[in-house]
Amino acid sequence: MVFFSAQTGGCSASFLLTGAGRVSWAYPPSQVIIYWQWYNYYESQVSADKQILRVNLDETSVCYWQGAQPGILLNRKRHIPGGNPAVTNVSRNTLRATMTHVALICDDSTLQPLLPQVLVAKRHLLTKADEARIRATLPANVFLKANPKGWNNSALTCEILNR
Repeated sequence: MVFFSAQTGGCSASFLLTGAGRVSWAYPPSQVIIYWQWYNYYESQVSADKQILRVNLDETSVCYWQGAQPGILLNRKRHIPGGNPAVTNVSRNTLRATMTHVALICDDSTLQPLLPQVLVAKRHLLTKADEARIRATLPANVFLKANPKGWNNSALTCEILNR
């Protein structure tokens, strides 16, 4: 079984080729066919000493508040007997808040560190101090973008592609 995935013109298409030669489509087959036609055309136009790079831009939602996870420790010696157990007070807005991670991924791993990645955060979730601290810790190819909403949009996508 072989899984193929293609993206073109804002449309994604994927299909699964089974051992019996049957195709199971996850997205519109016409988009996959168009993608591969364009790819084959461009590949035929490239000289033998050059290589075509396949770059994918993808985005994913990341929860702002990760919550209590295994590995978070509590010092029971400091717990006051008869008092409330340790809790984390988090607002409903913080529990529901998300950021977007936008990344460019290339099939040539040597170029991967040069491709930009962007963390898109809601402006009201980050204090100026948090923003400065986060920016100071990011690698050179990772950027933090504070937007009114924590979502990617066409203007931001153009900005990412022009970096």
